Amino acid sequence: MDFSVEKVLDNVRVIDVDRKYRFIRSYSGQLYNDYYERNYIGLGLNKVPYSIIKQASKTDEPTFNQLRLSIKSIYDFKEGTVTGWANQLINFEHILKPGDMVIMPNQNSSEYAFGIVESETYLAKEDKTFLFEGKYEVVPEKRKKVKWLKQIAKDDLNGDLRGLSATHAAITAADDYSDAIEGHLSSLFIRDNRIFFTIKINQDEDINAFAFNDFLSGLTYFYKEYCEVHGFADNEQLYLKIKMQSRGKMALTALIAGGVVFVATLFALSDNPELKAELGPYKFDFKADGFLKTLSHHKNEDADKELERRIKYEKFRDSIDRLKANSIHNPVKASDEKEIHREIKRIHIQKNTVNNIQVIEDKSTDKDSTANDSDPKIKED
Repeated sequence: MDFSVEKVLDNVRVIDVDRKYRFIRSYSGQLYNDYYERNYIGLGLNKVPYSIIKQASKTDEPTFNQLRLSIKSIYDFKEGTVTGWANQLINFEHILKPGDMVIMPNQNSSEYAFGIVESETYLAKEDKTFLFEGKYEVVPEKRKKVKWLKQIAKDDLNGDLRGLSATHAAITAADDYSDAIEGHLSSLFIRDNRIFFTIKINQDEDINAFAFNDFLSGLTYFYKEYCEVHGFADNEQLYLKIKMQSRGKMALTALIAGGVVFVATLFALSDNPELKAELGPYKFDFKADGFLKTLSHHKNEDADKELERRIKYEKFRDSIDRLKANSIHNPVKASDEKEIHREIKRIHIQKNTVNNIQVIEDKSTDKDSTANDSDPKIKED
C-alpha cells in the first residue's frame, strides 16, 4: 500500500511560531486543583485596583511607580517584594497572552498540568477562600481562562523540564523549554517549517551502545530511502537532539517533513508488524511487509536489495525492543490545535469590539486546611 504523507501532514499539530511558554505557580500548588477543574489561572493581590495594573508598564516609570506605591500602601511587603509583585502583575496582564502555553505543578510537584491560555484578563468576584501560610486568602480575582490539555506525572517528564521547579516566581518564562514541552504533548508536530518527532527511552539500566547504534542506523537508513524515492534533493536534513541518561527522550527534527513522517509511522509499525497505526485522526491499516515493499516498488529493485532492507528493519525493531523505546501516548491532536487557533481568533475579534472587562460574581465558599511556602516570595521575571 502507498504511504500518503500529505494526508498525514494534514493531521499533524501545527504550532503557532509566536506562542510563548510560561511556568505558572498556584500558591505553592494550593490552588492547583481549583485552577485545573475550573479551567483558569489567577494572580493574587486582589486589593490592587485593576485600573492601575492595566495602565502600568515596566518601561514607563510613572505608571510602574504608581503600581508599586499602590501595592506598598495596601500590603506589608519589603521593598524588593513590592517590585517583584509589580513585575508579576504586569507580566500576568500584559505579557501572558491568549495562545500561550502554561505549565503548572501541583503542591509537591509530583504532577504537571499543560494548557493553553484562552482569554485576556477577567475579574471573578468570589467569597471562596483557601488557607495559605497560616491565614485564609480569597482566591485570585484577576484570571485568564485556560484550556487544559494534559496532566503528566513528574517521573514521565524530561529531566530538562524539572529545572523549572527551582523558581518560586508566580510566572516564569519557559521559552527555552518549548521543544521539550511540545514533545510531551504529542510525538509529532510542526513548527516554523520543521517537523519534530519525539521518542521516549524507557529502560532503567544504562543505554546499550550497540542497540543505540542500530537504532540510529535504522532511522537514518529509512529516512534516506524514503527521501530518495520521493526525489528530495537533500536527504540529510535530519537532526537529532539527544539528552539521555537511562530514561530520557530524543527528538528528531527535519526540514523535509515527509521523511520524518515516514520514520514515525515505521516506528509505530515496528511495535507490531500488523498494526492499525494512527497519526492524528488519520488511520493506517496495513502490515509492515507491504509498507517496506512500497520502497522497492518505487525503485524497481531486485530481491537482494529487498532482503537488505528487511534485515535492516529487523535490526531496527530489535534495537527498539532493547531500548524499550516508544512514542508519546495520548497525544494532543491536530483537531485540538485547530480548535485552539479558532478560539484565539474569536477572542481577538471580541477584544476589538468590547471595551469593558467581564466581572463574574460567585458567592461559593470553600476552605482548604493545608499550607505551604512561597508564592508571595516573588522574583522578577
